Amino acid sequence: MKLHAFRARERALDGEIAKALDLADRAVGVAETTDQLIFHAEVLRDRADILAIAARPSDAAVDLEQAIQLLEAKGNAVAAAQARAELAEVVGVESSSAPRPEN
Repeated sequence: MKLHAFRARERALDGEIAKALDLADRAVGVAETTDQLIFHAEVLRDRADILAIAARPSDAAVDLEQAIQLLEAKGNAVAAAQARAELAEVVGVESSSAPRPEN
């Protein structure tokens, strides 16, 4: 599961976004079938990175919000705080790319 996520990140950094998202989706799909909440949250965070690279901040935010819920359910406050910081960054990117109202 983490191997798919690792390969997905490599592909994204190489500009192969479609392949990266396919691998990340597979990793999340596998994680969803387990009871390993931490690993599930990690692959969601990995996919969120790729979605952000792909200029899809809204989708990245959804994955990060789900990761935060899983991390909080598991009691991993440190990782949840890190995911919250990532979410704030993604939402900030989304806000800065949104059209601004004209005065």
